[in-house]
Formats: sequence, structure tokens, C-alpha cells
Amino acid sequence: MNRIIIVFLLFSLSLSAQDVTSLEETKAFIIKNISENCYEEDGFKEPYKAVFEGDYLRLIILNKNQTRERSNLLYDFENVYLFQKVSKRKNDIAYINIFVPILKNKEKNKWDKHKLIMRVDGHDMADSILNALKRYNELLIKKKKKPGQKF
Repeated sequence: MNRIIIVFLLFSLSLSAQDVTSLEETKAFIIKNISENCYEEDGFKEPYKAVFEGDYLRLIILNKNQTRERSNLLYDFENVYLFQKVSKRKNDIAYINIFVPILKNKEKNKWDKHKLIMRVDGHDMADSILNALKRYNELLIKKKKKPGQKF
């Protein structure tokens, strides 16, 4: 009986180590692919630049020359309200729609519900980015749980 418990504990620890690696790999994928393939919803002129601040994702909208920051928002992907399916359009254009909290007031730590809309170059790329963001959400929720907590 004691041997079974030890094996189970070792297996549980190895899964946690995989999740940490997976979290970092997921962050790297999100940064790379949002920065290379996602644009502000109104056109392909103003690209996004993705940066993580701890577990929060900051999306920066750059001007069309990518020389200045036009605006930015900090997103909390641990508390996503809704992931909508990718909206695929003609000419291999797609839109990702996610209802996610944004930081409205840093001093008061006030978060508001926001609809994030990203225009993506490529249907397959949009699916990949959405899946990565969903996976990131799952990993953050799993990270928040205490050891032994099931739900």
C-alpha cells in the first residue's frame, strides 16, 4: 500500500512540473503569434504587440509603422467570461472574440468586463491562437488551485 502512494505522489509531482513548462511554452507561443499575426479589429494597419506582466497579458496597439504605441490594455486571462469561436471571413481573414477582464483602475485594482476583438491573418492561425489562449486560461486556473483541491 505504501508503495502505491509513493508512486502516485511522484506521478503528481511530475505533472506539476510539466504544467510549469507548458505555461512558459504557452506564453512564448502567445507572444510570438499575437505579435506577428494579430491586428486591431478595424484593419491590418495597427498590429498588436503582446507582453506578459506576471500572469497578466498586456496587448499594445502600435501605429501602422510600428514606431509608437497607440494604446494598451492589461488582460486577466485567469477570469475569462467567454471564449467565442473564431469568426472566419473570406480572403483568409478571421476574428477572435473573447470576453475578458481588463484593468480599469490600477490604484483601486478595479477590473471591468471587456470584449477583446483581434483581427487575424489566417484561419488556421486564428484557431491556434484561440486554442493557446484557452490553454493559458486552463493553466492559470490549475495553478491557482491548492494541492489536493479537485474543483
